[in-house]
Amino acid sequence: MKTISLKLNTATQTVAEYTIITQDGSPTVIQASNKVNYELIDQATGRGPERILTKRVGQDLHISFENNADEADLIIEDFYNNLDSALIGLAESGDYHYYIPESGEVSDFVTRLELNDIEGQILGDDSLVAPWWIEAGQAGRGALPWLAGLATAGVIGAASNNSGSKDNKNYTENNQDLSEAEKSLQTAKEAKQKLDAEIAKAIGEDGAITPAEKAQLDALKSELDETIKIAQKQIDNIANVNEKANLQEQLDGLATDLPEANDRNDND
Repeated sequence: MKTISLKLNTATQTVAEYTIITQDGSPTVIQASNKVNYELIDQATGRGPERILTKRVGQDLHISFENNADEADLIIEDFYNNLDSALIGLAESGDYHYYIPESGEVSDFVTRLELNDIEGQILGDDSLVAPWWIEAGQAGRGALPWLAGLATAGVIGAASNNSGSKDNKNYTENNQDLSEAEKSLQTAKEAKQKLDAEIAKAIGEDGAITPAEKAQLDALKSELDETIKIAQKQIDNIANVNEKANLQEQLDGLATDLPEANDRNDND
């Protein structure tokens, strides 16, 4: 469990602040604003989280700070109706950076996610022009307005430039396995939800399952087992021990035993 601060900054001021407690079962829900930067701050470090998980749900942006796409910590409603905005964080260097896709693909940038896409975002390497609250002369930069074209060439250019940097390239390569594992795990979860729904439907009120229903459940179970197998292979490739353990625990929870056919009418 973490405590994250969120600031909504325009070119001249902070217009709103929120405190987010991660994985507490109650996501922080806010309405999107246009022409703002969403600054994320991990209160434990005073800097932006190094990595976040983003998911597009309709026109809303779901963000998890605990690598759990199924339980968002922050929901920005109508984010995709207000695309002249971006996510930023303070890096260890003391500069502000955009969050960019860890895949290095422009199509995975948070403002370009397709419906239900899940992508990891990391702090990039290129620093922003100093925000308004940095006094002139600090870090060799002036106190200049810094909100301009965030959803267009500026931000996308930053993503492209960062993907070419050696350090960021190494970080991206190390996290591609994690991103692929998260996608495979999500597919497996959806397969389990489908199977669970069919089991409940087959059992119904009388608890009887016909051979035909059992055959359908067997087919869905095979689909689930295959998605689990693919997800397991992706998880096995993850280098980060903590991330690997987290996803493995979620995957282990998808194992499902099927009820046997027991329709008494079959014996008549």
